[in-house]
Amino acid sequence: PVEITYKVYKASNRRLDKLNVISVVGKFLLDAVVHYGCIPDDNDDYIKKETILPTELDRENPRVEVIITEI
Repeated sequence: PVEITYKVYKASNRRLDKLNVISVVGKFLLDAVVHYGCIPDDNDDYIKKETILPTELDRENPRVEVIITEI
């Protein structure tokens, strides 16, 4: 089982619906993690906790950082 933490760094001060960003990133990332055999499945048996941290501004390097921690 794992815990996943998401942190969004946006490019501007414009309002952002970070859940839209997280939903896309999370879907494709977790599908890849399962595909490559890192975890057997991305259901509730293996993904025990997901945390979304507050958004920060980074004009030079907008991104989503994801930390996956085995528990």
